[in-house]
Amino acid sequence: MHTFLCFLSACVRFHCEGLRMVRVYELSIGNTLNCGRDFRDRLIKELPSWSEGTEGDCDAILAYCPIVSRVGTDVGAALGRVHGTKPAVLVILHHTFDHDYIVPDTGRFVNRQNTITVNCLFHESKGLLRGQLLDKAVEDALHFLRDHCPAGEDSRHPSDAKLPIFWPKLMGLKYCWAFICAHRRHIGIAVCVLGVMWYRRH
Repeated sequence: MHTFLCFLSACVRFHCEGLRMVRVYELSIGNTLNCGRDFRDRLIKELPSWSEGTEGDCDAILAYCPIVSRVGTDVGAALGRVHGTKPAVLVILHHTFDHDYIVPDTGRFVNRQNTITVNCLFHESKGLLRGQLLDKAVEDALHFLRDHCPAGEDSRHPSDAKLPIFWPKLMGLKYCWAFICAHRRHIGIAVCVLGVMWYRRH
C-alpha cells in the first residue's frame, strides 16, 4: 500500500511541477553483470524525472566501470571513454563477496572536470551488495545529478521548446511508468490485495 501511495504521489508531483527532465547517458565499460541496471533503478526511485539520453544529447553521463586489474588503470581507461565536457558520475564496481571490503580512494585518479566517482561492491551471484557503501553511492550520485543538471521549466532542454502543451503530462506518465517498472513486484502484490478486498466486499 505504501508503494502504491508513493506512485500516486509521484503522479501528482509531476502534474503540478510540470516538465523536469534530466537526460542521462549510460555507458558500461566492461561486463557489469546487470549491476548498472540495478544502480539506475535505485536512482530512478529518487529521481523519477530521469530520461534516457544519448552521448550527444544529454545533461549528464553515468558510466559503470568494473575493476578488473589496477584501480588507477581501469579508472583512467574509463575516463578515456567519457567524451565531451558533460557532468559525469563514474560508478566504480569492486568485485568482492565481502560486505566489509575497504575500497580505495578512487577519486584521486580523476583528472576530468565535473566528474565524481562513487564506489559499489558486487558479486556475480549477488549483484550489487547492499549496505552503507551502496546507499552512499546512490546518495552521492543523486546529489551530483541534482546539482549539475537543469531542473524546472526555465531550464528545459532547447529541443523541448516546440513540444505540444500536453507533453509534460505525457512525460509525467513516462516517469510514472519507470516508477512502476522499478516497483512492479510490490505494486503487483498491492493490486492483488486490493482486488481480493474489493471481491470480498461485493
